[in-house]
Amino acid sequence: MKQSSLRSSVAGWALIGGCGCAAWLGGTLSGAGPVPLPVPTRAVIEAHVDRSINVHGHYAAVRLPVTHGVPLWNPTAVKVAADGTVFVANYSGEILRLVDTDGDGLEDTALLFADVRRDGLRSPTALALRGREVFVATAQEVRVYTDTDGDGVADQSRTFFKDFPWSEHPFDWTFGLTFDRDGWLNFTLSTDSYNPAPAPDPRGLRGALLRVSPDGLRMERVATGFRFAYGMAIDPEGGMFISDNEGGGNPTEELNRVVSGAFYGHNPEKYKGHPETTPPLVTVRHGFGMVGIAFNPRTNDFGGTGGDLFMAAWGPDFLWDRGSILRVHLERMPDGGYRAEEFPFAHEVPKLGDVTFGAQGDLYVAQFGREGRGHTPYDRPTGGMYRFIHAPWYTPPAGSSPYPRIAGDTVHGRKLFESLGCAVCHSVGGKQELLGPDLGGIGDMFSEAEVLVAIRRPSEGIKSGHETVEVELRDGETVLGRVLRGDEESLVMIQAGNSRRVIPRGTIVTNRTLALSLMPEGLINGCSAQDVTDLLAYLGVRRPTRLQTLRAESKEGFRKWRLYSGRGEKAAVAGGVAAVLVLAGAGLRSGVRRLRQQSE
Repeated sequence: MKQSSLRSSVAGWALIGGCGCAAWLGGTLSGAGPVPLPVPTRAVIEAHVDRSINVHGHYAAVRLPVTHGVPLWNPTAVKVAADGTVFVANYSGEILRLVDTDGDGLEDTALLFADVRRDGLRSPTALALRGREVFVATAQEVRVYTDTDGDGVADQSRTFFKDFPWSEHPFDWTFGLTFDRDGWLNFTLSTDSYNPAPAPDPRGLRGALLRVSPDGLRMERVATGFRFAYGMAIDPEGGMFISDNEGGGNPTEELNRVVSGAFYGHNPEKYKGHPETTPPLVTVRHGFGMVGIAFNPRTNDFGGTGGDLFMAAWGPDFLWDRGSILRVHLERMPDGGYRAEEFPFAHEVPKLGDVTFGAQGDLYVAQFGREGRGHTPYDRPTGGMYRFIHAPWYTPPAGSSPYPRIAGDTVHGRKLFESLGCAVCHSVGGKQELLGPDLGGIGDMFSEAEVLVAIRRPSEGIKSGHETVEVELRDGETVLGRVLRGDEESLVMIQAGNSRRVIPRGTIVTNRTLALSLMPEGLINGCSAQDVTDLLAYLGVRRPTRLQTLRAESKEGFRKWRLYSGRGEKAAVAGGVAAVLVLAGAGLRSGVRRLRQQSE
């Protein structure tokens, strides 16, 4: 049933997308004449600003009071149409319009535009707009929803493109969705290297950038070697930029400039004969887990950032109060290349998904919120929407400068790192693919308390792509490790000791992902306080802020309360990612048995 359309008034000039074409913003969704867009007053902004967010500059981080209509439920994507309409995708399936019903200049109501679940689809993670058409990236296809009568609700939908491999694995995502200057739709498919049962992919499309013709009939593979390349944006000259995450051949969080035919480092075994890895344009320093990106139009001053690229960062897995926004100033060089300089914009913005600029020049930010294991939405709404408004009169909380690193004997710390077995499974700033994640830069991502929690209770937070997988073979053998890559013929696993095993698909009976780290608990129980200090000093960990200390203490207290109340280990609050892995042996198998007993 269609919902009543509500006024979405706009008037003014804005630049659409990143292509630099100006469009008059006027009228309403119902087709009426131009209506002035209300500008939020200082009192309205101050009433809704989130002062817990640290912003670099005179920007008010306004949390939109969307308290009416359809709940915001893990927002993943946000786009603003030429008429000023704000579209938001919920990971739970709904595509929403945000409207201002009380005329105070802030969106307060979410109305249903479409729901991909009605078409048997899931995981909408990107939006693109073309006239009245709303393109939605889902796990299974790119679908188009159209509002033909202008009442604000889609009354037609069709498949735009679906000729790509996908499975039911929660990591099978479709990202980016950006129209280029030729009208082709560009997007990336997330890697299948962590999927124990990937769909057949003989054309090497997963982990690649694709472009599809305006009619949806032709597809080209542009570049390969991407991991979870969530964000995509195009500058006025047509240069394309993509964000990507650290892991599996990507040693850093990064911003890449797209070059046709290039290879960008992830999962090299999949792309036989690939060219040399194209290095990132920017090795990101102010964010972890890069997601959505957007250019600020050059005509939009926004505190002197016209033309800059803004990037959202998810933050470390399972640390729900972490996330950030950064900006990159790009300068086009005479040879066609780019010079880039990165700046922090905001931090302590928890778990973001996407960013875009609106009709009034404000930065809209989709805050995903929390989720369950396997990237499954909670059974209750979580997340929200922010609107960063440049307000010269507003003085935000001071952006914190880097805190000093822990002082200790780093030589002794490195010896401990090796003697405890950490170096068997980890590199520190290296490029070799080992069983555990690379620990280079870990001191800038996690506080002292978070690193200690990760070492002492590693199963409470496991980095995406490093989950423990249990594979049962037809001959009765059980193989434990993490999935390195796979295709329709075999599964390649990396096991304790970094040994790699190729398992033919025909020999596999079952495989399942376990909520158990390959690292045993109590690794540093026999270490002295000075030993621990030296180990943290070697890893470059910083002293925590008072706020981080209080958060860590509150998490620990809540964890103990949950355990005391009899809810067991599975109810423990997620507190970090596994920072150190060692050979597990019998201890891991014992843990698997305990986990099975708990599950039963």
